[in-house]
Amino acid sequence: KIRHMSLEKMISLTEEFISLGVTTFHNESDTFGIHPLDREYLRWIAEQRKNGKKINLVNTNSFFAKYFFPNGKFASERVDLLKDAGFKTITISIESFDEKYNRGKLKGIDLQMLRDCVDYIKHQGLNSDVYMMYLFPGQTEEELKQDTTRVENLSDSTNITWRSLMHFPGTIYYDWAIKNKKFSEEEYKRDLEKGYSFYQVNEKYNFSQIKNPPKL
Repeated sequence: KIRHMSLEKMISLTEEFISLGVTTFHNESDTFGIHPLDREYLRWIAEQRKNGKKINLVNTNSFFAKYFFPNGKFASERVDLLKDAGFKTITISIESFDEKYNRGKLKGIDLQMLRDCVDYIKHQGLNSDVYMMYLFPGQTEEELKQDTTRVENLSDSTNITWRSLMHFPGTIYYDWAIKNKKFSEEEYKRDLEKGYSFYQVNEKYNFSQIKNPPKL
């Protein structure tokens, strides 16, 4: 469930930071833009930029693919909105083309639609990046090859980022690892305190190190 602060609060906080000299704001949510208030906020940012304010939004997270396909159709104006708000790179979260692993993220969205999207992003002078994942529990080599082939056929102009699946507390993967004594909760907390990073993951938290992961 997406919990959202008011548009007024978002604008107020942004104005406060602008008054302190901040010019760059980072998107840290992969659901950003899906909620109507997000798009109102993007329009407000675009208007500030149009009026000469030095303000940019930077994408340090990805956008769910469905952001670009409301009602099952590609909405080029949503790319334009990100451009007008100062985005230079747009990262699209696909994770996997297989419905078993992407949890319905691509429902109603096919490869050609995604190709049209990344081509339009390039046409607008923006960089695009596609976020993919591998080492899902039970994922076969053939399934990974299918993902690899599809994403490589997406576009010549798109960067592709691959990330291995990791354990996050509160997920079925984490619960499975605890139950099967791959590591203990105490170990996890201790390593987290020492600076365990999701970007430089310890081998014991990486599914590539686990034999016979759970079949979901």
